[in-house]
Amino acid sequence: MIQGVNYAGVTPIPASPDDTEYVHCNFSKKSPKKVAGEVVGHKLWPRSKKKITFRDCNLVNCEPPKNAILVGCNTAIVEPNIIIGKRIMEIEGNLREFNRVKHVFHGRWNQNTKEYDRPENPIESLHGLPEPRVDRIVEDT
Repeated sequence: MIQGVNYAGVTPIPASPDDTEYVHCNFSKKSPKKVAGEVVGHKLWPRSKKKITFRDCNLVNCEPPKNAILVGCNTAIVEPNIIIGKRIMEIEGNLREFNRVKHVFHGRWNQNTKEYDRPENPIESLHGLPEPRVDRIVEDT
């Protein structure tokens, strides 16, 4: 068993022996990739035929091996921090510029079908604006 290891940003992830169980490990990737126009996760060990179990792991923007067993893992496919505009605010007498961003949820990996479950349309959520004491909003684009 391999427990609590952060593999985020590690490329390539070290190969593991057959019957390895990963518990509370982070394999997440910063953003998904596009293959033939479709937003998908980065394949973990794409040619592996080993039996690997992921338990309570962060697999955001990852595609586990086809024969892997997933228990309680986060398998969301999310495009983060897409800049959609800027906001200039006056805060305590100073002008500050902030990016207005959104995250787009494209679906998640389905353990049973070995495919992505996708919403009919990607789900967008807005983020990126601070909650300080704002004197006034100068410009919003």
